[in-house]
Amino acid sequence: MVEAVESRAGTHSDRAGLTIALGAHVAALSKAMLDRRVHTVPVVDGGLLVGVVSRRDLLRLIVRDDELVAKDVRHHLSLLGGVAWWVGVVDGVATLSSESADETERHVATVVGHEQEPLHQSQPAGRRGVQAS
Repeated sequence: MVEAVESRAGTHSDRAGLTIALGAHVAALSKAMLDRRVHTVPVVDGGLLVGVVSRRDLLRLIVRDDELVAKDVRHHLSLLGGVAWWVGVVDGVATLSSESADETERHVATVVGHEQEPLHQSQPAGRRGVQAS
Protein backbone atom coordinates (compact mmCIF):
# COMPACT_ATOMS: atom_id res chain seq x y z
CA MET A 1 0.00 0.00 0.00
CA VAL A 2 1.24 3.47 -0.89
CA GLU A 3 -0.07 6.26 1.25
CA ALA A 4 0.33 9.95 1.85
CA VAL A 5 1.12 10.92 5.41
CA GLU A 6 1.45 14.21 7.21
CA SER A 7 5.02 15.45 6.91
CA ARG A 8 6.58 16.39 10.23
CA ALA A 9 10.14 16.72 11.35
CA GLY A 10 11.37 13.36 12.62
CA THR A 11 8.89 11.23 10.66
CA HIS A 12 9.82 8.77 7.94
CA SER A 13 8.42 10.57 4.93
CA ASP A 14 9.89 12.53 2.08
CA ARG A 15 9.09 16.09 1.10
CA ALA A 16 5.85 14.96 -0.56
CA GLY A 17 4.68 13.03 2.52
CA LEU A 18 4.75 9.69 0.73
CA THR A 19 5.60 6.31 2.28
CA ILE A 20 5.14 2.75 1.07
CA ALA A 21 4.21 -0.30 3.12
CA LEU A 22 6.54 -3.28 3.00
CA GLY A 23 5.21 -5.67 0.33
CA ALA A 24 3.34 -3.02 -1.67
CA HIS A 25 2.99 -3.49 -5.43
CA VAL A 26 5.76 -1.87 -7.47
CA ALA A 27 3.30 -0.49 -10.07
CA ALA A 28 1.43 1.51 -7.43
CA LEU A 29 4.71 2.81 -6.03
CA SER A 30 5.98 3.80 -9.49
CA LYS A 31 2.79 5.70 -10.29
CA ALA A 32 2.83 7.51 -6.96
CA MET A 33 6.48 8.50 -7.41
CA LEU A 34 5.79 9.88 -10.89
CA ASP A 35 2.59 11.66 -9.85
CA ARG A 36 4.30 13.35 -6.89
CA ARG A 37 7.64 13.86 -8.65
CA VAL A 38 9.73 12.23 -5.93
CA HIS A 39 12.94 10.27 -6.37
CA THR A 40 12.93 8.27 -3.14
CA VAL A 41 10.20 6.83 -0.91
CA PRO A 42 10.63 5.45 2.60
CA VAL A 43 9.42 1.86 3.15
CA VAL A 44 7.64 1.28 6.45
CA ASP A 45 6.46 -1.82 8.28
CA GLY A 46 4.09 -1.21 11.18
CA GLY A 47 5.14 2.44 11.35
CA LEU A 48 8.88 1.60 11.47
CA LEU A 49 11.28 2.61 8.72
CA VAL A 50 12.69 -0.56 7.12
CA GLY A 51 14.20 0.84 3.91
CA VAL A 52 14.06 3.32 1.07
CA VAL A 53 13.14 2.77 -2.60
CA SER A 54 14.61 5.05 -5.26
CA ARG A 55 13.83 5.54 -8.94
CA ARG A 56 17.16 3.85 -9.66
CA ASP A 57 15.95 0.77 -7.73
CA LEU A 58 12.85 0.64 -9.95
CA LEU A 59 14.90 0.97 -13.14
CA ARG A 60 17.11 -1.94 -12.07
CA LEU A 61 14.00 -4.13 -12.25
CA ILE A 62 13.76 -3.63 -16.02
CA VAL A 63 17.40 -3.27 -17.09
CA ARG A 64 19.01 -6.48 -18.32
CA ASP A 65 22.65 -7.37 -18.81
CA ASP A 66 23.88 -8.02 -22.37
CA GLU A 67 24.74 -11.66 -21.61
CA LEU A 68 21.22 -12.32 -20.27
CA VAL A 69 19.73 -10.83 -23.42
CA ALA A 70 22.02 -12.97 -25.60
CA LYS A 71 21.04 -16.08 -23.62
CA ASP A 72 17.32 -15.31 -24.10
CA VAL A 73 17.76 -14.71 -27.85
CA ARG A 74 19.75 -17.97 -28.22
CA HIS A 75 17.04 -19.87 -26.35
CA HIS A 76 14.20 -18.48 -28.48
CA LEU A 77 16.12 -19.11 -31.71
CA SER A 78 16.78 -22.70 -30.61
CA LEU A 79 13.03 -23.24 -30.27
CA LEU A 80 12.72 -22.55 -34.01
CA GLY A 81 15.08 -25.41 -34.80
CA GLY A 82 17.04 -25.79 -37.99
CA VAL A 83 19.63 -23.09 -38.53
CA ALA A 84 22.47 -22.52 -36.05
CA TRP A 85 22.91 -18.89 -35.00
CA TRP A 86 25.78 -16.97 -33.42
CA VAL A 87 24.36 -14.31 -31.08
CA GLY A 88 26.27 -11.35 -29.69
CA VAL A 89 24.92 -8.41 -27.70
CA VAL A 90 26.94 -5.27 -27.02
CA ASP A 91 25.40 -2.21 -25.33
CA GLY A 92 21.91 -3.56 -25.99
CA VAL A 93 22.46 -4.15 -29.72
CA ALA A 94 22.05 -7.77 -30.77
CA THR A 95 23.91 -9.16 -33.76
CA LEU A 96 22.80 -12.52 -35.16
CA SER A 97 24.85 -14.45 -37.68
CA SER A 98 24.37 -17.72 -39.52
CA GLU A 99 26.24 -19.20 -42.45
CA SER A 100 23.25 -21.20 -43.67
CA ALA A 101 20.21 -18.96 -43.04
CA ASP A 102 18.08 -17.92 -45.98
CA GLU A 103 16.20 -14.61 -46.25
CA THR A 104 13.09 -15.93 -44.47
CA GLU A 105 15.11 -17.41 -41.60
CA ARG A 106 17.03 -14.12 -41.19
CA HIS A 107 13.72 -12.25 -41.04
CA VAL A 108 12.30 -14.63 -38.41
CA ALA A 109 15.54 -14.37 -36.38
CA THR A 110 15.35 -10.57 -36.50
CA VAL A 111 11.76 -10.65 -35.22
CA VAL A 112 12.73 -13.06 -32.42
CA GLY A 113 15.69 -10.84 -31.53
CA HIS A 114 13.51 -7.73 -31.33
CA GLU A 115 11.16 -9.52 -28.92
CA GLN A 116 14.10 -9.90 -26.50
CA GLU A 117 15.41 -6.34 -26.75
CA PRO A 118 16.33 -4.88 -23.38
CA LEU A 119 16.27 -1.48 -21.88
CA HIS A 120 19.99 -1.20 -21.39
CA GLN A 121 21.74 0.87 -18.75
CA SER A 122 24.60 2.14 -20.90
CA GLN A 123 22.86 2.05 -24.26
CA PRO A 124 23.16 5.23 -26.33
CA ALA A 125 19.96 6.65 -27.80
CA GLY A 126 19.20 5.23 -31.20
CA ARG A 127 21.47 2.18 -30.82
CA ARG A 128 18.79 -0.37 -29.90
CA GLY A 129 18.25 -2.99 -32.51
CA VAL A 130 18.85 -6.41 -33.92
CA GLN A 131 20.80 -7.13 -37.05
CA ALA A 132 20.74 -10.57 -38.66
CA SER A 133 23.28 -11.51 -41.31
